[in-house]
Amino acid sequence: MNDYFVNDFSVLILELSDAILLDLSIRSLGDELVLLFQKKGKKYELVFSLCDHVEYTTDASVAHYTKRDGCLLKSTRIDVGKIYKRDDLQKIPYYYHSIEYKKKDDMYCFTLDVSMMNIQVVCRDLYINGMKVCLE
Repeated sequence: MNDYFVNDFSVLILELSDAILLDLSIRSLGDELVLLFQKKGKKYELVFSLCDHVEYTTDASVAHYTKRDGCLLKSTRIDVGKIYKRDDLQKIPYYYHSIEYKKKDDMYCFTLDVSMMNIQVVCRDLYINGMKVCLE
């Protein structure tokens, strides 16, 4: 399996600048967090593997939303009555802004800023497009 090296990882992370987040999913009963980004037609799958902790916050409670009993009533970003298809994601995109990490024991603590979503992940490995990233 080919590994990225630290400087290659840094270049790739810069390449992701302003990429659109297409999907966020949890796999393997919580052991993996998968983020799928796209920029200029190229897709990037980031898989955080052997996760110990995953936490994210979104803009769902930001003032530009009006909710009652958990149902969206009014938004300045999307039409309430419209059912959005996957192709409509670019109308309400989350853009990649940054990723930082630090090593703690045998784990890595990642912090990602994706528009109005913040993601914190503590995991052992990171894969980008199927290749394990060497962070040391």
